[in-house]
Amino acid sequence: MKRIITILLFCSTLVFLASACSSKKQAIEGKWQDVSGRETIEFLHDGTFKGVMIWDMNQAPLTMSGNYKVDGDKLDLVVTQPNNLTPMKWIIKFNSDKEVTMTFREGGALKRDGTSGLYRKVV
Repeated sequence: MKRIITILLFCSTLVFLASACSSKKQAIEGKWQDVSGRETIEFLHDGTFKGVMIWDMNQAPLTMSGNYKVDGDKLDLVVTQPNNLTPMKWIIKFNSDKEVTMTFREGGALKRDGTSGLYRKVV
């Protein structure tokens, strides 16, 4: 009996963790724009993204697309177009269902580790 209870608790914990991860992925889905209005990023249900980000020292906007993965509060972006960019890692914190703070962890070109931006959902 004790073994059955332990197994049930373990299984329910796994289900809870799986649903927590998928709910973050669902929450990030949609189109987001930074509050300055210069960057946009859209996360699609199929695990792909597209957007325009400020990328180089000239502050030039760059259109990009690729794949994303959400794991807890970690967001990983693998850019496939253009194909010469390094993957980016972010920490996401939802302030509400329509507002998220994204803190840059590593990768990319212009962004510095620890810098963050506030994004609002537009679609």
